[in-house]
Amino acid sequence: MLSFPKKNPAELLSFHRAYRSVRPIRLIAIAALAVIAAILALTGWFVYRHIYQTIGAAQTYGLAAASPQIKPVNFKLYEETAAAKQQKFSTSTLAAGRDPFVFASSTKP
Repeated sequence: MLSFPKKNPAELLSFHRAYRSVRPIRLIAIAALAVIAAILALTGWFVYRHIYQTIGAAQTYGLAAASPQIKPVNFKLYEETAAAKQQKFSTSTLAAGRDPFVFASSTKP
């Protein structure tokens, strides 16, 4: 059986006093690792959000463009709309209006 030499408690106490400044360094290292982990997580989120979703949207657009759907033209509605437009913009149907820059009072004070 192995026996380990017993250390003097005074030596252990002096050991702890000598390395008292290690604790803040250890906390700084843990904080630095947390910051690095957060940066890696945010980088992964950014790549997923902006790159992979853009690729997915482009793929969806490509699939939709590969099989276009042609809708039939409603010629009756087209002819009605063209006739209404022609009537609206024809000069023969415009009514003569009054000049907005000439003030003519119809009532006398």
